[in-house]
Amino acid sequence: MAVETIDIYELMERAYLGSGEKSVHALSVYLEKQVRFAACIAVSILAASGDLRVPLPRKGGLGSHLSHIKKVADNCDNTASYPEISELLSALVESLNSPQENQEPGISLKRYRDFLAHGGLEPAGEALRKALNEAIEFNAEAITECINSLGGVTRFDSQYYIGNSIPLGPLFIEIDGGFSMFHDLSGSKAIFYTLDPTRPLREVEDVSKLADLGKILAEPAGTDEESRQVSRFQGTVRSDLQGFVESGETISIIGEYSPFNVEWSRKLSDGSEYRSDTFKLDRNGTRLWFDGARWSEYSSFLKSISNWSVVVARSLARLVELDKNALAANENQFKYESSFVLPANVKTRFSIKDLIGATFDSKRDLDDVDLESQIDESATSINGAPQIFFVTGEAGIGKTHNLLQASLRRAHSVSSNGLSQPLYLYISCSGVGLKKVDELIDAAVVGTRNLDYKSVLALCRAGLIVLVIDGFDELLGGAGYRDAFQLLAPTLNQLGSRGTLLLSARSSYFANQYQASIEAARGVHPISVHHMVLELQRWRRSDVDQLFDANKCWAIFRARLSDSDRELLGVPFFARAFNDYVMGGAGADSFNGLRSVLIDAYLDREVAKMEGSGSANLVTKTQLRAIFEEVAGMMHESLISFLDLEDFKFACATALELEDFTGKRSALWDRLTVLCGISATAVDGAAPLFAFQHDIFYEVLLADYLASNYLGKQASYASMTEVLSKAVLGDATVQSLIGGYAEVVGQFLKVMSVLPPHAGTVLSSNIAALTAAYISARKVIPGVLFQGVVFDSVELADMRPFSVRFTDCRFERLVLEAGSIENLWLDSCEVQHLAIVGDGVLPLAGVELSGKSKVLEISRVSDQGQEGFFADSQISVLEGLRSLGATGFDEQLTAAENSQPSELEIFAERVLTKFSSRRNSYVIEARTRVPGAGASAWIRDPHNAAWADLTDALERAELVTVRVLNASGASKLTVTFVAPPWDVVDRESDSDRIQRFWADVHDRR
Repeated sequence: MAVETIDIYELMERAYLGSGEKSVHALSVYLEKQVRFAACIAVSILAASGDLRVPLPRKGGLGSHLSHIKKVADNCDNTASYPEISELLSALVESLNSPQENQEPGISLKRYRDFLAHGGLEPAGEALRKALNEAIEFNAEAITECINSLGGVTRFDSQYYIGNSIPLGPLFIEIDGGFSMFHDLSGSKAIFYTLDPTRPLREVEDVSKLADLGKILAEPAGTDEESRQVSRFQGTVRSDLQGFVESGETISIIGEYSPFNVEWSRKLSDGSEYRSDTFKLDRNGTRLWFDGARWSEYSSFLKSISNWSVVVARSLARLVELDKNALAANENQFKYESSFVLPANVKTRFSIKDLIGATFDSKRDLDDVDLESQIDESATSINGAPQIFFVTGEAGIGKTHNLLQASLRRAHSVSSNGLSQPLYLYISCSGVGLKKVDELIDAAVVGTRNLDYKSVLALCRAGLIVLVIDGFDELLGGAGYRDAFQLLAPTLNQLGSRGTLLLSARSSYFANQYQASIEAARGVHPISVHHMVLELQRWRRSDVDQLFDANKCWAIFRARLSDSDRELLGVPFFARAFNDYVMGGAGADSFNGLRSVLIDAYLDREVAKMEGSGSANLVTKTQLRAIFEEVAGMMHESLISFLDLEDFKFACATALELEDFTGKRSALWDRLTVLCGISATAVDGAAPLFAFQHDIFYEVLLADYLASNYLGKQASYASMTEVLSKAVLGDATVQSLIGGYAEVVGQFLKVMSVLPPHAGTVLSSNIAALTAAYISARKVIPGVLFQGVVFDSVELADMRPFSVRFTDCRFERLVLEAGSIENLWLDSCEVQHLAIVGDGVLPLAGVELSGKSKVLEISRVSDQGQEGFFADSQISVLEGLRSLGATGFDEQLTAAENSQPSELEIFAERVLTKFSSRRNSYVIEARTRVPGAGASAWIRDPHNAAWADLTDALERAELVTVRVLNASGASKLTVTFVAPPWDVVDRESDSDRIQRFWADVHDRR
């Protein structure tokens, strides 16, 4: 849909004034409309910039809005922000409040308008009409000049914007294709004035629009907290009933105080049922419903109208069927699955990888967590924002199995003992094709015969249901891989301030595409949602030892397994594949690595199937492997997770070097469509979509495809670079490339270790991952110069002495070992955490920092594993580097020593340095402005009064926003960084705001 330029002011003027002469009364009415229009424009712009200090009145007449725009204009003058807004609003105030010539002495147009509005007699003559026309014309010029100076108004996808970026919603919206402007908000209904004379006034009850309005409107005048709670409760009831009310019927809320009644018609399978339900708040603010005999919790009301017992029973039946299908697929995949023994004390571990959002502050000191306990706590708590638990992990680690089994366990538990735990609604994205989240939810609950998308969201908001979306990275195929987070936006908006989701995806997907999508969403369509990112861990080495003890037939392979293979046995999929290999009678002498075992086993099985069906000699094992590789390569290069029929046929023909599959080859084509490693899924009756049955196949075979097509020849490196720029490689692809093609990968990395300035984050991520894996496997660095690479973790330990230069690189974690370094040059590099292992007086001798290089944290561990010192402030880090033997930063150290920082400056640097690694927000008590007793262990010195001074300085420099946290207990504030902490901590930043902040804290002595 194209962006169109639209003059909304002209539309409004044409609708109200037309072309003929207007009465004095009509002109005075339009004068008020101009003021309201300007107020809505100003509030929209200031709210989008995060600088709204004077909220718009919820209701009121011309006087209220004149007073409002005068306050807004004064605030703009005081802060020098948006002078265009200040000039516009000041002009309108003067236009209406200034005494009029040729009128009663001291009488303004505002007073004349009030006089007429309250029944006063219209003055004789044309003087007042002339004055009104002149004022309207003057105001119109001021309004249009202001709008045009800010880029004019554009319309895109039924939304209005100033320029192309500042949204005018929710004060200006489109109703039935026409432009409408906010008038007032009362209870749970917003009134909008349209330009349609047949329906000039429209009521809006959309929960997302009401929620957005609530953020920019003033609190109801003269109401106490209880009435506000009642109003919010009524809004919740109205929102929740959208999924249960009969289509076309209204929801009537009777009463403004507690208790109140709701009259509505509930839809049934065979008609509808009229209901009148009564609700109230108790003295503690608990929401209650009268069930006919007693007051019960509000969740009991939702259970009643959803036929909860039926929902649970049918959900359990669905999950049992899904589990049977999964078991059958597993047994089909692994011939000897029934013989595989998994010891009871080999446990699944979920480790916290990242926390995004202040509502997870109390979890920052946790490591491994019980997933279901965390989810239940989230679902039954009021957090002020939806919470997403994002389970990541490599292919084959068991994400699908664990999420499905957790959902099944919960359904059994709720069904058998009726505990008030949330039900997990399991949804698989595998093979669903082009679907939206609401369609997936509808499909998942169709078997309950009494739930749909809207009613599921009501139950989710109430903590009765947790949405479990498995394989989120598979959603929408290629489109999902690029911006799948946007698919969640409508659901998150409708959940509002509460709801829990459990998602799963591959680690590389979250680390790159999903996080990038979150950042993009923040700029275009801000969504308040918090994340706990969990990584499903491999089984430990001790767990693998138990697998050998429990599966006796593995014993002969114990000595043949490399360290890499032993680690791979910690991946459930590989453990089962290895068991199949052993139980199939293979000898230890033929063992050639687990990944080869996996692929060879499936190719052998398919060849046997083809021979058994009379298709022998049509295709060889080598040709089958070529087909798999070609399919994997086509998917990667096209950024999709499945192929349609024609693309799949093309991939097969390319691999087999055939032009078509006609004649005798038609039988071969029939067999290829049911390859054991490929799943063909027909979506909604369309042609089948072909995808790998498991990501392991895709990732391992992609490594073979890349190696055979792009590595080994200098001329192919440019093409390899282009391919690596498309999508982030999975862990199995990286490990397979290093495990099977280390020599040619090393040669490639020597050439590509210096990235061009225009290299994107995807290419940098892939080069970094391959380099780190190569170093880990070969204990040698593939090159002497690296430039522009962003590394996660690199371990330069247990290696032969080396010399290498890194220029303009970034390390999340860099591990160095005493005695291994000949020369290590860090030129304009940033190291988030430098870990030194081993003993020695000067372990960093040979390390030289130059340019703008900086190290944010240092730690040291002895050969015996004892922790040494830890430093995280600028001067302590620099002094630590010097004491350990590093050179090249004398000027930085001298400047740091001579700067004589204030105590607040030292505190600020320590806090910001720590925040640079993990956080972008913190919570403080509203009264004391310090984190206080409720802070997590991760927050250091939470009672230090310097927190208040630090927050004030950050706020003065416009580097943070401070908002009220909607949570129980003492009033708290959430402080969120506008600029990332790792930018703020950089004293040499070019940002005026950051420079102003450091000057401020330096002067506070």
